[in-house]
Amino acid sequence: MLVSDVVNSTSTDFRTLLGNTGSDAAIIISWVDRVHKQCLHSSVYSHLNRSVQTVAMVVGTSSYAVTAVRRIVNVYNRSIDRILTPIAGIAGQAPESEQVEGAAGVQPMGLNDRADMQARLGSRFTEFYMKVGSNIVIYPTPTRTDTLEVTSELNVTTVNALGTTLTIPDDGLDMMVAGVNMYMAQYLGRAQDVQNWAGIYAKLMQGELVV
Repeated sequence: MLVSDVVNSTSTDFRTLLGNTGSDAAIIISWVDRVHKQCLHSSVYSHLNRSVQTVAMVVGTSSYAVTAVRRIVNVYNRSIDRILTPIAGIAGQAPESEQVEGAAGVQPMGLNDRADMQARLGSRFTEFYMKVGSNIVIYPTPTRTDTLEVTSELNVTTVNALGTTLTIPDDGLDMMVAGVNMYMAQYLGRAQDVQNWAGIYAKLMQGELVV
């Protein structure tokens, strides 16, 4: 699916006010880019924006580079079939898994939680991870040369031309158009249309059938 496919499929009613060429097209393309990012981060097509990177751990080394990562989805120790847990409280902020859900911060840890964490930090296996900048930091420091599989959500490249091919497939055209129509209605000050298209867009993002 090209950007032009989305631009050309936007509401005919709106297109009497905004065209699909020139400066109008540039405005619509910016909405296509915004909707494309939203859909790749939080729709049924978000799996298209995931990658799995292999990290070979080194004994005594706790920090490893990961590339083009927006956030880490999960970390799996392939060598011993063990899932690592995002660590909380190290930097005084909520772990990424909670930030995505909109949590305001970490709740105070109880004594049982602290005891469990301390015991796991003393484990001979890696138990926790945290993303720091472009690195993943492993806790406790590895004592084995295990292999980690880091599943990550990637940054989405900005689209700014009609001929650009989108990551979202042709099957997602209705979803993309609904999102662009929502922003177009907002731009034109048509409140009722904003509400209608927002409802359709939300349903399509979740994979619902809209007829």
